Amino acid sequence: MLRWVVLLVLAGSQALAAVPVAPAASAPVAAANWVHAYAAFGAPKYPADYDHFGYVNPAAPKSGTLYLPNSDRRTSFDKLNTYTIKGNSPAGVPIFMIDTLAFLAADETQTMYGLLAEAMQVAPDKSSIAFRLNPKARFSNGDPVTSEDVKFSFDTLTGKFVEPRYNTDYEGVARAVVMDPRTIRFELNDKSTDQIFKLGRLPVFSHKWGMKPDGTHPPFDQVVDEPPIGSGPYTVARTDSGRRIEFQRNPDYWARDLPVRRGMFNFDRIVYRLYQDEDVATEAFKAGEYDIVRVYTAKLWERQLVGPKFDDGRI
Repeated sequence: MLRWVVLLVLAGSQALAAVPVAPAASAPVAAANWVHAYAAFGAPKYPADYDHFGYVNPAAPKSGTLYLPNSDRRTSFDKLNTYTIKGNSPAGVPIFMIDTLAFLAADETQTMYGLLAEAMQVAPDKSSIAFRLNPKARFSNGDPVTSEDVKFSFDTLTGKFVEPRYNTDYEGVARAVVMDPRTIRFELNDKSTDQIFKLGRLPVFSHKWGMKPDGTHPPFDQVVDEPPIGSGPYTVARTDSGRRIEFQRNPDYWARDLPVRRGMFNFDRIVYRLYQDEDVATEAFKAGEYDIVRVYTAKLWERQLVGPKFDDGRI
């Protein structure tokens, strides 16, 4: 459409004519591509057709049981919902049961590869990031992972009753928009790489987790003992009085043959045993009750991790 501009001759203070002028052309907007990986610095190490990460053995045998102790100061647990404030949840739930939209490679500087999302689309100005879900993605109950589940997870983790760090992590997100059953877009107020990576690490669980028979959801802090319905490689096999939890590998894990997961999660079972104090835990390790210990003090290393099993190489 043309607009009209009046030209003036200053010397004679007289309008000469009204002439049509074409509007200025808008600057072209660069189209964002769908990509298999997003790197904060440079290009991703692994191309779109990569087979596995270089630091794993893709043919690793899958068998056996791994026994682990307390992973932190928690000496017991009284809930299975790891995201709420009140109470203690067991170690391992978010690691082994809950997949995220993307996964950070361990041999690169801040590069994420699609996990639940088969592709990502970041706006050139970082004002949004969209995720297109893998059609193979399934929860442990067999349901497909949908963009509605992603939005439910996001809305839950930015609502009430959750650990404050989740609200902090996603405070730069303006809104989550479901585009179709497999596509969701997050519009950002915080147009930063950091916010994009935090969304890539968004934990995704089923909207059916904690759902009542009538289809409604209780307040999230009332979802306590029900195991999360996640899409991760393990499910809960058993718990014992808040002192032991056992995870079993899901043979039907949807991502077991994807490049982003190939060669990982090889133990059939992973068992956490929680001990009341470090001295008890150290003696339990020496007795063979669990397989790995991390040592943080020189005194423990020098004075307590000694004995015949250390001398002959069994430990």
